[in-house]
Amino acid sequence: MSDQKHEEKVRELAYKLWEEAGKPADRDDEFWHQAHAQIPHPPEAPEPSGSEEPASSKSPLTAKVPAGQA
Repeated sequence: MSDQKHEEKVRELAYKLWEEAGKPADRDDEFWHQAHAQIPHPPEAPEPSGSEEPASSKSPLTAKVPAGQA
């Protein structure tokens, strides 16, 4: 879910919670935090660093063998 879509869902829920509570004044932060708790942001997928070689490209022949065991 994009950040924009997530914020929109939180905003809509916060508004709904505020309405259901009778539209009290000066409690907007309370409803915002409550909505955030009910709609947690999905974790971001880690971006590839590009510095690691894929496992399939590593050759077993390049592994170092301790002296005397080759």
